[in-house]
Amino acid sequence: MTTPNVVFAFDTIEMAFDYANFDDRSNDAYLDRHTGSSLYFSMLGDSDDEPDDFDDTTRYVAIPDTRDFGLGSQLAVQFASEIAPALLDDVRDAFGGRGAFRRFKDLLDRNGLLESWYEYQAGHERKAILQWCANNDIRYTMDTP
Repeated sequence: MTTPNVVFAFDTIEMAFDYANFDDRSNDAYLDRHTGSSLYFSMLGDSDDEPDDFDDTTRYVAIPDTRDFGLGSQLAVQFASEIAPALLDDVRDAFGGRGAFRRFKDLLDRNGLLESWYEYQAGHERKAILQWCANNDIRYTMDTP
């Protein structure tokens, strides 16, 4: 069976990625290759209805976790080594246990680097999403409808 591969608006893919990776990661998002839309599911409620053919993995593609892309603590350490090498030991220390990203962001905020981090992170996330799309034959357009 040939699976249609619609062209997604890249904004749709980014919004699904953000939803799936929001805060405590209690959300899941999928792209529907037949319609070009996304489906959202949350353990906290307010989810889309699950379609009857939801087990069709050729149609529904799960949005990956940021950790699958190495965008967690590895990216934070990379940021520190490139942008603020003097903070590298403090950044590594921040990732010891629960609340690691809160400690990391507090450290950056105290050093006037929080906005730089957000820009750095967004750029790397976008590159990772683009690569994921290429790897999964997900066509997209940057044009907004």
